Amino acid sequence: MTLGVVLAGGTSARMGRSKADLPFEGRTFLDRVAFALGAVCDEVVVAGTSNGYWPELRDEGEAHRGPLSGIVTALGRGSGVLVCAVDHPLVRVETLRGLRSLADDRPVVPVHDGVPQPTTAWYPASALDHFQSILDAGGFIRRALDDLPVRWVIDAEWTQWGEDGSSWLSIDTPEAYAALG
Repeated sequence: MTLGVVLAGGTSARMGRSKADLPFEGRTFLDRVAFALGAVCDEVVVAGTSNGYWPELRDEGEAHRGPLSGIVTALGRGSGVLVCAVDHPLVRVETLRGLRSLADDRPVVPVHDGVPQPTTAWYPASALDHFQSILDAGGFIRRALDDLPVRWVIDAEWTQWGEDGSSWLSIDTPEAYAALG
C-alpha cells in the first residue's frame, strides 16, 4: 500500500494566510495536491489541517516542527509514503507516478539544479526510526537524508516524465502566488 501525504502543517507565515485554501484554476492548493496524490496512491491524508474533505493525520508531538514531523507521523502508519507539500500546486501526476515507480527501501528524492526536493518524494517505512531520532534531536528532513542511502532522481531522469521542475515549485509568498496568474 502507498499512502499519499499532503504536507500542510505549517503556519504559512510568509504567505500571511493558509496556503491550503488558496484557489488556483478552480481548486484549492490542498485539493490540487491531494487529487494528484490520489491518482497514484491507495489512500490520501493531510499531515496538518484539512478542509474537511480529506482525512487529517495530526502530529502527536509539538506543532509546526516542519515537514519531517508530518513524514514521521505518516510513516508511523506502517507503510511507505509519497509526500507532496501543499504549496506545490503544480505537481504533476506523472512525476508522482515516476517517483513511486522507483520506490524501494531507500528514500526517492528528486534533485533540481543540484538541490534536493525532499517535500515531493517517496519515503519507505524502514526510515521511520532514523527519521524519528533526527526529529527528536531537533533536526529537519534534509539532515535526516544525510545519513541514509537515498535514490536521488536527477534532472535527466525526471525530464523524461515530462517534468520541468514545476512539481516542487513552492508558492509560499504573496508575490509567488500573484505570479501564478
